[in-house]
Amino acid sequence: MELDWRELFSATLDAAVDGVVVIDERSRVLRVNSAIVRLFGWSEAELVGERVEILMPEPFASDHARYVERYLAGGEARIIGFGREVVAKRRDGSLFPIDLAVGEGKTNGRRIFVGLIRDLTSRREMETELRRQSEAVERMFDNGQIATAMTDPEGRLLQVNAAWERVLDRPATELVGELVSSVTHPDQREPLAEALAGLSPGRAEITLDRYVCVRPDGETRHGALYLAAVFEQDAKEPLVVVQMVDRSQELQAEAELRVARDRLAHVNRIGTLGEMAAGIAHEVNQPLGAIANYAEAARLVLQQGPEAHQRLDEVLEKIAAQARRAGDVIRRLRSLARGDGGGRRVVEINSEVRSAVRLAELDGQTAEAGVVLDLAPELPELLADPIQIQQVLLNLLRNGFEAVRDAHPQRSRRLPPLLVRTRGLERDIEVSVRDRGTGVDPDVAKEIMSPFVTTKGSGMGMGLAICQSIVSSHGGRIWFEPNPDGLGTEFKFTLPVERPVGERTKDNEEVAP
Repeated sequence: MELDWRELFSATLDAAVDGVVVIDERSRVLRVNSAIVRLFGWSEAELVGERVEILMPEPFASDHARYVERYLAGGEARIIGFGREVVAKRRDGSLFPIDLAVGEGKTNGRRIFVGLIRDLTSRREMETELRRQSEAVERMFDNGQIATAMTDPEGRLLQVNAAWERVLDRPATELVGELVSSVTHPDQREPLAEALAGLSPGRAEITLDRYVCVRPDGETRHGALYLAAVFEQDAKEPLVVVQMVDRSQELQAEAELRVARDRLAHVNRIGTLGEMAAGIAHEVNQPLGAIANYAEAARLVLQQGPEAHQRLDEVLEKIAAQARRAGDVIRRLRSLARGDGGGRRVVEINSEVRSAVRLAELDGQTAEAGVVLDLAPELPELLADPIQIQQVLLNLLRNGFEAVRDAHPQRSRRLPPLLVRTRGLERDIEVSVRDRGTGVDPDVAKEIMSPFVTTKGSGMGMGLAICQSIVSSHGGRIWFEPNPDGLGTEFKFTLPVERPVGERTKDNEEVAP
């Protein structure tokens, strides 16, 4: 069955997504489709016969009427055959943007005009949102605290933010167009070039942990450089986002903190030496007295005549042994008192434990208690400052001795010894000092590692704080645990090694002389 062309036209009109309105030469509405009804809120019956300006606010309504009159009078086409964006008005008076295109036609000798109307509300909202986001990104770029720049794949600066200007102490007008390598320290240019060349869709982000840039006055700024390539689908080449995290002040503060910590540790060492003065004098006086006695014996041997000279070699050897003993004491004390600590080097932890125990013996405290060594054999070497590690051990030993004395004020019998252990963990070496003393007061347990916190009647409370600082600077940690039976405390600290510790062997227990 052949369709009536009017029905076909009407069905096609109503099926159109865009609005269609048909008007005559006097701008009266002849026909509208369903999209017009949906967009404007008028029914077709309400619109037919009305002037089309009912769908427009001023001044668009007046302009439209003039444009039609001019076209009919002189053929001046202002809207006919063209599309333009205008504002339309709904039945409730609300306005919305539309794209309007007007075409001309004839039917039964009458001139008609067909307007095609597309609602631009969604597109405008999207454009507004995109513009808002773009402005927000631009503000974030310009006002961000991290120095950020956009470059081409070769590293030529296309845009920089204010933070980048501050880091380099140069305005954007000077920087744009330059290569990032031109403001990079010569030692860092090769890694930068390799990073730029390595950017690809499969590896779009690269970080240089150590980056140094140079200001016009020659001052360097230190930090990390982050590069991210943006591969846009239609772009011929990617853009590169370059961000520099300036850590110059942070690194300077860390250096100053290290100096302050080392000075404080040195003061602590000198204070420890002062407290040990009496024991030092006793320890040095013993070999000096022995040397004097043996020297007198040697003189007497010489007076007895040649037949007694065979005993002289034995006496001289004893003098030499006592001199070496005194010299060893002085050397250990001078090493402990050095302000620089000698720097980090490869050390064997059990050797440092034994040295620290010998130093602790100098103040005579071990005479009442003593130290038991439980040192794991064949531990790997580690990179550490031996003087600082000895200082940690010496502080823990002295604290342990004092805790034991406080727990046994009567001293009716020999005090229980301290136990010093070394153990190999998977990637660390653990050192512990266990005492059978008074334990740690629960009121200060949580803050005992903090500066100026102490359980002693005298002292500044800096010993454990310095121990924690030293251990932390070596990449380890320090803590304490009460003994399982509640008598005394065990202080432990770890030091990392570069390779995993092998299978543990049976512990080797010995008693310090």
